[in-house]
Amino acid sequence: MKKIILLTVFATTFSAAFSQYFTVKIGGGYSWGGLQQSTGVMTFQPGASTDPAYANIIPLVAFSTAASDSPSAKYKSNVYAAYGHGGHLDFSFGYMINPYFGVQLDGAYLWGSTITATQLYDAPGLLGPDTKITTNTHSNGLSVNPSLFFRAAKPTAKFAPYARLGLALPISGAIYHTLNIQAPNSALGNITSSEIDVKTEATVSLGFQGGAGVSYTPFPLMSFWGEVQGQYLFVKAKQSTLTAYTLNVQGAAQQNLLPSLSTYSKITNYVDQLSTSNNAEDFGKSRDISGAHNGMPGYINESVGHDVLRQVANLGAFGFSVGVTFNLSKKILKDPFGKKAQAEAKK
Repeated sequence: MKKIILLTVFATTFSAAFSQYFTVKIGGGYSWGGLQQSTGVMTFQPGASTDPAYANIIPLVAFSTAASDSPSAKYKSNVYAAYGHGGHLDFSFGYMINPYFGVQLDGAYLWGSTITATQLYDAPGLLGPDTKITTNTHSNGLSVNPSLFFRAAKPTAKFAPYARLGLALPISGAIYHTLNIQAPNSALGNITSSEIDVKTEATVSLGFQGGAGVSYTPFPLMSFWGEVQGQYLFVKAKQSTLTAYTLNVQGAAQQNLLPSLSTYSKITNYVDQLSTSNNAEDFGKSRDISGAHNGMPGYINESVGHDVLRQVANLGAFGFSVGVTFNLSKKILKDPFGKKAQAEAKK
């Protein structure tokens, strides 16, 4: 009977401590491409000149189609991937309205894994036959995720299954592309290597995320948890900026072409609709690199970026996370490890 009374007193104290409280969570984990992977990874394919304004934005595809290839070596292959693949740091601030329901402002920072594909083909114009382009791309970024939190256990339970569901709102970060080109038969000579770096930033995008897991609370102050989590998110591109452009031609000094380019050649602005008012050549506007007609009717404005139709990137993900949550309230902080409650129960 005495043991029952002691357990009842301790359970009542524990339940009161966990009636309403704030939470601070930190953890980390790893995610793979979402269950709905797609060909939503894009790349930049050089055009017929050294001017990057004429590069094409295409889905990242691996292929080998050069005439010098043996028939058995030729292929084309889609690259199914998602930019949500990689390690992440998770954190949140929350409030438990009662022992079973709460609200959280979750956050996550993604260190994306590199997605790679190689293209070997006979490029038209400048680059020529047997051109090899290797693309490496990844995403880094911060998102905030307002969520509802559901706990499915008695207030006194040390082990508790839970679930959370909410929105995914990326607020900073970018997608990075690095292209390496080898063109042994280029009109410029043997291009032994190159580095073309592009940074793409996003506009406002909205998705969904959630998770399900189990928490273990050995004492009132702290809970340990592990969960599986998923995210459905496609991010809309806002602007791409060329950050590096170098060519190494055999027998010549390295050429850094970036300083010689106009803003029109270095920056791409993404829009949902193109018309004659946009800074683009789609409807007959001409370019005058000298700047004599810069921005005049019928001419491109070289001092601003060029406009193209908007692209989207797949940041879907499915993975896991583990971490610790600190439970904070006046009652909990007065007895964070439950020792006072246990001592009182023994009297």
